[in-house]
Amino acid sequence: MGFIIHRAHALTEARKQLINELRAHSPEARKPGGVVNKQTLYGHTKALFEAAKDEMDRGTFAPVVDPGTQLCSRTLPWYTRLPG
Repeated sequence: MGFIIHRAHALTEARKQLINELRAHSPEARKPGGVVNKQTLYGHTKALFEAAKDEMDRGTFAPVVDPGTQLCSRTLPWYTRLPG
């Protein structure tokens, strides 16, 4: 089983754009597998999430983490091991 770490973000211009684009899509398009324009920030973000979710469901997801997190994973006995 995979995981996603999410940290709260300040309301940046990009976040405002993402929210506006989300509101512009129909509820059907926002559902998993719904068709959106991947050239928009919302469409790109949705496609990335759905691809990661598919990998998690298949058990093949490998998180991309920074070198510091990789070091912690390898050296701290209490730190949850990362796949791979």
